[in-house]
Amino acid sequence: MSVILVHTDRFAEHQTPPGHPERPERAEVFDAVANRWRRKGTEIVAPRAATDEQLARVHDPDYIRRISETTGRAVALDPDTFTSPESYEIARSTRSSA
Repeated sequence: MSVILVHTDRFAEHQTPPGHPERPERAEVFDAVANRWRRKGTEIVAPRAATDEQLARVHDPDYIRRISETTGRAVALDPDTFTSPESYEIARSTRSSA
């Protein structure tokens, strides 16, 4: 059986306030895992960004628009959900990482 791991170093660019569970250290763990699998011969591929059509299959268009408007800036969407300037583009790429 073949294994392909979808990974990018860009996941660490999603920055949140100190102490938030979605912090760069989590992405660093995934970087280390990807490097370990790469050394064992696993193919590592970059994620592909989701199209608007693909996003609309699982998200309301107003939600997609609201999140896309955060591109390039840090925004607190609610008390527990934050974006950083790169978050929207990074999130679009996670669809092929699942």
